[in-house]
Amino acid sequence: SIMTASVTDASGRTLASYRADGGQPGLRGTPLPELLGAAIAGEKNPLRWNGLESLEVVTLIAFDGETIGYVYLKGSLQPLVDMLARFAWMATLIVVLTAILIVMLSVRLQRVISRPILHLAEVSRIVSRDRDYSTRAAKHGDDELGTLVDSFNEMLAQIELRFHALRDHRDHL
Repeated sequence: SIMTASVTDASGRTLASYRADGGQPGLRGTPLPELLGAAIAGEKNPLRWNGLESLEVVTLIAFDGETIGYVYLKGSLQPLVDMLARFAWMATLIVVLTAILIVMLSVRLQRVISRPILHLAEVSRIVSRDRDYSTRAAKHGDDELGTLVDSFNEMLAQIELRFHALRDHRDHL
């Protein structure tokens, strides 16, 4: 991704140069000490990566504390922008797929949890409405809901016994 490179002496005379398209490298006659550091060329919009074009770096070459030249590099940022765009799409896809998976799991877990409760509520409605104390709730597991269903069925069995005992006693009287 290097577009242009050059090595100059302290006066700015080009000693070696490279240009990807074979032409002359940039910065001919430009005073390099003023450009020391790095700069990003292109559109200055931080919200749009695709406006960035290149990264230019100028650094000095020193020997025994004396500046003897400069190195200039200009590289394309397009591969970086393309990679960031791919990562953004992959991250978006992962987030969407994870959200879909979470919704599917939550719906499934809600059914697993709410089905025994709804069944117990339906049995309770039948007993209250029809006074049919022989109805029993189905046990769906050995967890807390299973314990609740066992207690509910035991309570219905006791109510049924007392109901029959009261009815037999009433018939006897």
